[in-house]
Amino acid sequence: MQPNSWKKEGINCNLTLLFSFAQARACAEAGVYLISPFVGRILDWYKANTDKKDYAPAEDPGVVSVTEIYEYYKQHGYETVVMGRKLP
Repeated sequence: MQPNSWKKEGINCNLTLLFSFAQARACAEAGVYLISPFVGRILDWYKANTDKKDYAPAEDPGVVSVTEIYEYYKQHGYETVVMGRKLP
């Protein structure tokens, strides 16, 4: 079943393990009810793969990613809920 067909059955779908804008856009296009991008895992990747290790909150790559996704959804009328997650 596709997420948009689950909605017809009254089942709201929360997709997690999102790490890119393309994945988030695909979720919105599929009619997913809720996405939970892992803010902390995105930051972890940047810390492990770049020279920069410290980020101000507004510059945190995970925060920036979730903000861009949220703004895109609002600009294009998607109803998908964005709930950023951070694992300890």
